[in-house]
Amino acid sequence: MTPVQAHLLKAAAGEAQAEVLREGRGWIREEWRQAVNELATAGLLDECGRLTESGAALHERIEAGTDAVAMRPWEVLGEVDTARLADLLTPLAAAVLDSGTLPMPNPVGLTPAGGVQPTAPARGAAESSSGLNSAMTASNGSRS
Repeated sequence: MTPVQAHLLKAAAGEAQAEVLREGRGWIREEWRQAVNELATAGLLDECGRLTESGAALHERIEAGTDAVAMRPWEVLGEVDTARLADLLTPLAAAVLDSGTLPMPNPVGLTPAGGVQPTAPARGAAESSSGLNSAMTASNGSRS
């Protein structure tokens, strides 16, 4: 599985907006279209860019594996220290949101959740398409 394909599965599962991922990661549209075609040929996406049953099962296996690996640091840190780390990082997250450096939504998943609220709208926070079809049919091949 390539990085582009992994992000396409995430978008097809409805966990992220395809165009936000594509632009945020700097993939040209031709790379994106090629990965869509590869996943469709493998039977993981249907003709509309949605997960097939096989695609959904693969996505679930990948997510389960990454969730298990991602939990290890929090388990080692423990509940109290994890809460303390969140308290310490909240002002940093708010500063990043306030800076406008990241669009909303963004490919790193930083949101105003947990009481972190930007005081100004993010630069480039225009609405973005959530469908794979727009990413598949877009004609501009330049890097964002």
